[in-house]
Amino acid sequence: GGWSPKDLNDQRDSELAQARDLIVIPDKDLHRLPFAALIDPRTDDYLIQDHGVAVAPSVNIYVRCLLQRVSRKAAPPANALLIGDPSFDLQEFSSLQRLPDAAAEAHAIASMYSTKSLLVGDEATKANVLRQIARGPEMIQISAHALESPEHPEYTRLLLARDPQREDSGILYLHEIRNLHFTDTRLVVLAGCGTAAGPVSASEGSLSLARAFLASGVPAVI
Repeated sequence: GGWSPKDLNDQRDSELAQARDLIVIPDKDLHRLPFAALIDPRTDDYLIQDHGVAVAPSVNIYVRCLLQRVSRKAAPPANALLIGDPSFDLQEFSSLQRLPDAAAEAHAIASMYSTKSLLVGDEATKANVLRQIARGPEMIQISAHALESPEHPEYTRLLLARDPQREDSGILYLHEIRNLHFTDTRLVVLAGCGTAAGPVSASEGSLSLARAFLASGVPAVI
């Protein structure tokens, strides 16, 4: 009366079908696989259509983020910081273009919150962004360019607005994000190419901008 491999597979399929949320902790290069976009051959649905899908860099980080989430408010975020289309240095980054739709997106999301800070264009300087982060917004969305630095991950960066008066380039580096403290922030949305990209550690996942926010105390990053 022992169990066959087919019995085990059927049990796993049943458990997967009944699960509301799936937490994936990949190994090595599997961190680059978009699990939410996998297709269930039985239904032809994307995995994200039938389940909540989250990917954690490691068990250690997942448990830490879970404890942070439990310790904070259960209600939807009441205030937000929206950053869209920062006026980055077009001469230094001549291969990139401005993101007018990102500014429109920031304005649209801001309209959903009664309490918010909206930084677009010239207002989205590094100093202004850091000042607003220090005030503890519960939700942050950043719609901006991101540039990966594969050989030196600590120099992976977000391009914010230049501030000539402060002689500020507007570049926010990964290592600077890692040193911030997000004591009240419950969600960060990174709407920029490359924000989840980075070299993959053997034990702690991708060394990306998204990972830097998680390491700084944000329970969830999209």
